[in-house]
Amino acid sequence: MNENEVFKIGRLVKLHGVKGKVEMSFTDDVFDRSGIDYLFLRVDGLLVPFFIDSYSFKGANKVLIKFDDIDDTSSAQRLVNSDVFFPYAEIPDRESDEDMTDYLIGYRLYNAPAEYVGEVTDIDTQSANTLLFVKTPSDNNVMIPLHPELVSNLDEKQRTITMNLPEGLLQINRK
Repeated sequence: MNENEVFKIGRLVKLHGVKGKVEMSFTDDVFDRSGIDYLFLRVDGLLVPFFIDSYSFKGANKVLIKFDDIDDTSSAQRLVNSDVFFPYAEIPDRESDEDMTDYLIGYRLYNAPAEYVGEVTDIDTQSANTLLFVKTPSDNNVMIPLHPELVSNLDEKQRTITMNLPEGLLQINRK
């Protein structure tokens, strides 16, 4: 799975019990709405699919997950502190041939914690790095790399993307 095909939805924060369950803190519960039976975890720098055996919500932004073949605390402990990713292609309520470009256009982009950057007007997926084209409130255009490690939240209901942008990117990257 290519990193441009997924977005970060959470992080495994701790063990739960002795049978291999882990607690995930999430920013998007898209996995619950999609019916997908796997999530991607970053393990040793690679995105690896882990199939979900079961899960249950623990509050508004935490879930207890039991992955297939993770049956003890030792196996589960190796997953703690892993980032959790979800494939864009599996986001519900999208036609299968609709691509990420059409899906994210019109989203409002924020630089964490709450700095409004502008509205996504286009996406370039032709190059090795996917770029968001964003129109700022002052009518400037900026190009922002769409990379999973920069995305901290994607809110489908509010149609917002929150990112942790490198310092100075907005000043030097004008279109």
